[in-house]
Amino acid sequence: MKEQENGDTCCNVPSPGPELLEKTGEILGYGEICDNCLGRFFGKRSFGITNEARGRGLRVALALQANVPYTEHAGSCWICNNEFQRTAEWAARAVEAVSGIEFSTFLVGTRVPPLIAESEEMVWSEWSGVTYPCLILNH
Repeated sequence: MKEQENGDTCCNVPSPGPELLEKTGEILGYGEICDNCLGRFFGKRSFGITNEARGRGLRVALALQANVPYTEHAGSCWICNNEFQRTAEWAARAVEAVSGIEFSTFLVGTRVPPLIAESEEMVWSEWSGVTYPCLILNH
């Protein structure tokens, strides 16, 4: 991993502080985005926290920095079209699909729809001059 100027080594993802919140503001400037998708952009930041909690935390930190009221995500996410709201449904379908099968391990794979991948990649590509090799999407 490349060491950043402040000694941080996390795949060139913005460090905590003004730059991280600046990038958060830029992402929010694209349009309505859910906390899961916002958090995914900073998925290599902090451990033991979900992307949803990370996204909500970034949104709260940005509101605190700007001294404006905090507003929760509302509406349709322009990246995932609120697909993350369906995770319980997909989990139930997986449980149903394997009922009656004995197993000791379970592996889940996903196929990211092209429109979602393109939407997310558009933001990454516009962060000109900065490379983010740890992009979470693998396709």
